[in-house]
Amino acid sequence: LLSAIEEGKGRWLERALRQAPWQARGDFSAMLVALGGLLGERARDAADRAGPDRLTRLVTAADRVQTAYEAAQGNVNPQLLMASLAAELEEQLCG
Repeated sequence: LLSAIEEGKGRWLERALRQAPWQARGDFSAMLVALGGLLGERARDAADRAGPDRLTRLVTAADRVQTAYEAAQGNVNPQLLMASLAAELEEQLCG
């Protein structure tokens, strides 16, 4: 998902539409955990190398992933959740 976000809106929209619209607590939740971990790694690297703006953006993005993970534990449509999350992450990471 992160690669698709970095490639632009068309790619992440395509990725969101390929997501199964059910079973948010399975593979989708596992993807969110992995995405949060990746963003955490990038934040740790940014703390050493980048300015405070980049670090803030990465921490905010990781927080949004955690919020999406919590939502995924309920009765949500993973396609809609992924599209919403991708739009937020694009704004944080690419905007």
